[in-house]
Amino acid sequence: MTVKSRFILLISLFLSVVPVFSQVSGDTIVLTLPEAEKMFLEGNLSILAKKYDIDAAKASVIQAKLWNNPVVQIEQNVYNPVVRQYVGISPSGETAIQVQHLIYIAGKRNKRIAIEKTNLQIAEYEFYDLLRTLKSELRSTFFDLYFEYRALQVYDREINALRRLSEAISAQYEKGNASLRETIRIRALLLDVEKDRIDVLSSINRESADINVLLNNSSMRFIIPSADSSSWKNLSAGGLTLQQFSDSAFANRYDLKIYAADTLLKQQEYVLQKAMAYPDIYWGTAFDRNGNFIHNYNAATLQLEIPLFNRNQGNIKAAQSHMAESSALYRQFTSRLGNDVMTAYRQVAETEKLYRIFDARLTAEMDTLAGGIIENFAKKNISMLEFIDYYQTYKSTMEEYYQLWNAHMKNLDRINYVSGTELFRF
Repeated sequence: MTVKSRFILLISLFLSVVPVFSQVSGDTIVLTLPEAEKMFLEGNLSILAKKYDIDAAKASVIQAKLWNNPVVQIEQNVYNPVVRQYVGISPSGETAIQVQHLIYIAGKRNKRIAIEKTNLQIAEYEFYDLLRTLKSELRSTFFDLYFEYRALQVYDREINALRRLSEAISAQYEKGNASLRETIRIRALLLDVEKDRIDVLSSINRESADINVLLNNSSMRFIIPSADSSSWKNLSAGGLTLQQFSDSAFANRYDLKIYAADTLLKQQEYVLQKAMAYPDIYWGTAFDRNGNFIHNYNAATLQLEIPLFNRNQGNIKAAQSHMAESSALYRQFTSRLGNDVMTAYRQVAETEKLYRIFDARLTAEMDTLAGGIIENFAKKNISMLEFIDYYQTYKSTMEEYYQLWNAHMKNLDRINYVSGTELFRF
């Protein structure tokens, strides 16, 4: 076999390689992102646990609306020391009955109901904010897993090709048609690619564990992410203006609503503490048989504290401080949200611009370069080292491309996260 024929054979072996990861084993689950989100909403334990906080807050509203129970006091004479006999319940003994009921003054009951309703609102806002946060975490993990599998396919193609190429060169080396340097260089490249593949597999294992926790997937089956890559490539933030983005964030962010509701809650607590300075009234009736100046004594009762020393001054001052603190935190978060909007908007624009340029160059220039390199290698116009250099360049380029595509998808979802709404659907 001539030297030219040998290299043509090696190239044909290289081009005949097909992805070995294209087959899905039986211990896996293939899911699209919408399917994963559906599983997440139905099974995520953090979401299910947070719903109980809402139920508890609803129960607190019900409790605040309940009226106080009346208090009944009964007094019965059981022994008469004058005649030295036990009287018991009889017409000759004394029986006293008193009924009292607590009446809140200054609208305390309604103020407590308003506070519990605000707490319920905060619990609902916290639920939706947790949902927003975990959904963003799910999407980020799904994107990482998807592009790691794409990178794994590249490594599988390379390893398969390099193994066959190494075997072919080793056979030619035994026949004296290839140098030891070429043989060792191909083997070293193969080991380097296999090491990179192991690193990707380790990352896939970590991401798979994270997504299984988010989905509450206890089946011990690996999640294989699936997507319409063409629709993902067409996603663009070019039609989104900064004003639209900002308006959506300030209108839909539930954590901002939590701060606003907390500010309202502190105001309501301040108003309640001021009302607590007014004493409540215990109103009731009393009946006494054989124990007063008349035989059957009936009376009305009224009991209240005199706010002489304790007018709830300390609690009022503390509530006032908490109200000022909550207002400051709300203003601080508003300012931070504005900065987050600006940062996310600039970041997605810069990443998308680079991604579009990179994508065009990858699909055009890399294919053209590949054809030229292979043809020149077959004609022995370039050396083995030049061919390996191109091979490594191709690998690193594909890695950078998937990383950039992944970053672009994450930045689009970052827009969803910061805006608090689904401006982009995947």
